[in-house]
Amino acid sequence: MLREAKYVNAVYKSGSFSKAAASMFISQPSLSATIRRLENELGTTLFDRSTNPITLTDAGRQYILYAEKYMALENEAQNYFESLKNSDQGHLNFTTTSFYCCYSLPIYLNPFRSQYPHININLSENTISEEMIKSLRLGHTDFALSSNPAGFEEFKKLFFLKEQLILAIPGSWEINETLKEFQLSFEDILDGRQRSYTCPRVSLEYFKDLPFLSLREGNDLYSRSLELFDHVGSVPKVYMYLDQIPTAYHLVSYGYGFTLIRDTTLHVVPQPSENDKNQVVFYKIDDDLAIRNINFYYQNSLTITPAQEAFIKYTRYHCGRGE
Repeated sequence: MLREAKYVNAVYKSGSFSKAAASMFISQPSLSATIRRLENELGTTLFDRSTNPITLTDAGRQYILYAEKYMALENEAQNYFESLKNSDQGHLNFTTTSFYCCYSLPIYLNPFRSQYPHININLSENTISEEMIKSLRLGHTDFALSSNPAGFEEFKKLFFLKEQLILAIPGSWEINETLKEFQLSFEDILDGRQRSYTCPRVSLEYFKDLPFLSLREGNDLYSRSLELFDHVGSVPKVYMYLDQIPTAYHLVSYGYGFTLIRDTTLHVVPQPSENDKNQVVFYKIDDDLAIRNINFYYQNSLTITPAQEAFIKYTRYHCGRGE
């Protein structure tokens, strides 16, 4: 069954029997005969051979779902038994957004690398939750780091950190004169003042008619922004859609609009000088939705490799279990 699953998947991926045969290092007649025999056993056709490239039938699409599960299970088993050869070796694959991949994980994983120098670490950037979820299911990824829990319900989660989302506003805007008592500076954010219960909070309603810089649909901040605006009976007046928070922050500094950022952003962008004309001011939002947990997600599997177990223990010790 596993061999046939790999053959069908190869044809599906390449859209051609000849290309699939070449990729599997077998002859095309042998590949075609194997798939024909499988179709006869199943009592249905898996491919529409009248199209170019070849496409799946409805039954073929369902078969691919099962085939992916078979291959993921094989991959999981291979990783597990390979890891048993030496418990302090192995490899870990992580997938997450560009921000965490570039800034958070390299810092966080450095002590882990020192403690387990023979465990190889691979990082993969991915901004689409659906792709992260598929990668976990297929066993291509050991841990996905995400701020958006939607779709990850089938997996186990491991608390990483808590983030405070704040508003970043061009310093030159007149609205800042009205809200002086609520303002936070760059230094305030670095010092963590926004995380204090005594920090003044401002309603998003003050900014509902101003140009907003939004991340694109599919990002947690996109949907979270819509919810935050909805809580004040409004919708954001989006001036521009962007892919990353640091980009949005820099556009705020040039007055293009205001945006919602994670407070940890200020740890990775240049700190402005006192004479910098492109100053940005910050506000803590009066809404509990502005607080979010960031979690690692991993397979709910009976077989955890020693490398995975080492990382789970490391994270639980350093980060706690979260809420």
